[in-house]
Amino acid sequence: MKKILSVIFVAFAVIVIIFSLSEFFLYQQNSFFIIRFLEIKGILRNDFPNILILISFCLFMVCLITKNLKAFIVNIIFLLIAISVVWRYVSANNIIAKQYAFIDHGTKKAYQGSDVLGWVAVKNSIDSSSRYYGNNLIYKTVYSFDEKGLRKTPAIIRTNFTRSIGFFGCSFAFGSGLADSMALPYIIQTSLNNKFKAYNFALPGYGTQHMLYMIDHNIIDSIITISPSVFIYIAIPDHVKRILGHYQYCNNFPRYVLDPQLKEPKLEGYFKVNKESDNKITNFIDQYFIKRIRSADIELFALMVNNSKKLLMKKYPDCEFHVLLWDVVRPDNENATFGKLMEKYLIQYHIKTHLISNIRSEERRVGKECRSRW
Repeated sequence: MKKILSVIFVAFAVIVIIFSLSEFFLYQQNSFFIIRFLEIKGILRNDFPNILILISFCLFMVCLITKNLKAFIVNIIFLLIAISVVWRYVSANNIIAKQYAFIDHGTKKAYQGSDVLGWVAVKNSIDSSSRYYGNNLIYKTVYSFDEKGLRKTPAIIRTNFTRSIGFFGCSFAFGSGLADSMALPYIIQTSLNNKFKAYNFALPGYGTQHMLYMIDHNIIDSIITISPSVFIYIAIPDHVKRILGHYQYCNNFPRYVLDPQLKEPKLEGYFKVNKESDNKITNFIDQYFIKRIRSADIELFALMVNNSKKLLMKKYPDCEFHVLLWDVVRPDNENATFGKLMEKYLIQYHIKTHLISNIRSEERRVGKECRSRW
């Protein structure tokens, strides 16, 4: 029995060490196993106290069966339960989370429901928005929308040489928490001396499907009045989950699936998302066993981006298409793996992709050189 218990605890220690070093596996080619690996790690990290209690129960059953080592096993049971209780207390999931959760406030008057996009912005509207972390104010700002229902960028004096830049994405491209003048499209336009008109097609919560749908259904064409030079899609790893409708707010989002014959994404209706159940068991099964991300899902994401690019190139032959991939997350976060695989598939389909991590590294390098010269 001692040998069996020793083997069990050694095996458990080895597993813990492997999971703690999981970032070294992020660059491997076998994407399916990496994703499964980080999913399991996420389960262990989030449900560690429950796992300790489960181990304690198993040891208790062994204690009932065997007559030897009872005192040793009982001590281990109490130790594991004590660790679990301390972990719960330190985590304070029911106290700190409520006290210091992000709380958003806003009038929401600038948005209206849409049967095909989930929601759209109201034309010529203004919306106030604020976010708190507990009682601490993070930001308080105002969003302004123009006559096209896009977030405002500066008006320009149009000439024969004036071109435009289109931006797609979610809150990152939209500029959530930022004043109009601090959103990326606004900054890009002003930094180019208003020689380019910036169109901000992004809205908070939007995903890849919104870009493809708006391009494919000529919504973009009805808005753009100045010939475009560049389209920029700001992508984040969470967009993979949005194209699969994993969130409640994905209700009425366009639903794209892979056409097995054409090997291309096709529109197959719109998501109808039910309200999340209060049953923790069904939610757990749903999250970890049903709503799992596969490499095929990430490839669908890349195919949707590629289709968007091809449609834009067909409509505007002289323009370019670039993806700005926000890959800066914690290494042990599953989104880090998604980001690497997103980059892999985007490059596979010859899409010009720029990583935020590379841009930030270059900024630090240039900044360091400037400081050394000063």
